[in-house]
Amino acid sequence: MNMMFRVVVLLVSMWAAVAAAQGYEGQRFEFDTVVSVGAGKVELEDLDGDQTMMHVATAFDFVGSPFEIELRYSRVSDEYSYGVYDGGALLDRITVDGAIDNWGIAAKLDLSWHCRDFCAYLIAGYNFTELSVDADWGGERIDYSTGADYMHWGAGLRYYVSPNLRASVEYLSYNIGKQKLDDAGGVELGSVDFGTATAWEAGIGYKF
Repeated sequence: MNMMFRVVVLLVSMWAAVAAAQGYEGQRFEFDTVVSVGAGKVELEDLDGDQTMMHVATAFDFVGSPFEIELRYSRVSDEYSYGVYDGGALLDRITVDGAIDNWGIAAKLDLSWHCRDFCAYLIAGYNFTELSVDADWGGERIDYSTGADYMHWGAGLRYYVSPNLRASVEYLSYNIGKQKLDDAGGVELGSVDFGTATAWEAGIGYKF
């Protein structure tokens, strides 16, 4: 899927969430809108050290229900090392400047059914991601990007500072895996194995 298709899917998902909240056959589901920001550290397999991850999100918290639907954009930008493969054999390992721009949709299940002050919740979702790399390849500067789709899951803790202001801490696991890079400038770039990324993030949100 290309990036335009991913964005369309995300917008349709948002529309579906709002439409569902308007109800059907005379029934109505009310929801509160929550806008949040956050930051944390993410660790990718085969990389030394942690990278900084930042995110912004909009969530639909369904009143009287333990479910919440969240739409989130997050970004990780740092220096990465990846392997170039041929038929499954590792040919070379290259260090490049890279970025992961991630659009995700996720469902959150409140384990206490209705969170009032403090609660724990589970997270499961899907991501539409753009992986971009800027590198010196054979003496030539190459900029390229490719799309990737993958699942994520995790858990979190939430505390309501006030009826409208809440803070959270989340652990997330992104199953990125091996992704084939598009060719750039006639150069065969091979694949990047991002493995599994694990992240700890803290955030603050306001419920409208």
